[in-house]
Amino acid sequence: MVAKPYSPSHIGAVAAHYTEMRLSGAVKERLVELLCEELDRLVPTMEEETLTQDPERKTLDDPNRSRLNYNRTRELMIDRIDAIDSVGSAAVQAGIEHIEKHLAKLLRHAERPLQEIVSTPSNLGIWTTQSLGSDSKMKVKPSHSKETKKQPPMISSPAKAVALSLLHPCFPWLEALQK
Repeated sequence: MVAKPYSPSHIGAVAAHYTEMRLSGAVKERLVELLCEELDRLVPTMEEETLTQDPERKTLDDPNRSRLNYNRTRELMIDRIDAIDSVGSAAVQAGIEHIEKHLAKLLRHAERPLQEIVSTPSNLGIWTTQSLGSDSKMKVKPSHSKETKKQPPMISSPAKAVALSLLHPCFPWLEALQK
């Protein structure tokens, strides 16, 4: 079974997001050819990289990064719609992109105060973890030669408290910072 190429009208609609020029039918047809040629180059490269990472893999994957699962995201979106019957692939892709950006934002907001708390040298020492396993313990590496243990810094800002509460289930050693 050979897949049909993109339709020139669809390529024109997508291209409208990237240019204000009006595209003739011949230009749209040429763009379809160029995009299919790019797929001819891209897919074998992705296939090779996917199999390099996991020789037993049976599904083409993005070898450069993990993405949110398409089908799971689609199902979650369908569960949340009211006035529409289904969710199109463009909506799922946009949803995945939005949720991944939201995840990155949440993690950035959580990292910033944690970096201040955990990795900022001070006269009290640097708070680090021995491991991130379930039995993680907090320890102090003094910033000076004395081997004295200090109390964890107080969490004063709401942002720090939110960051710690978000990450606490993943990093049990953070509980010491919340007290």
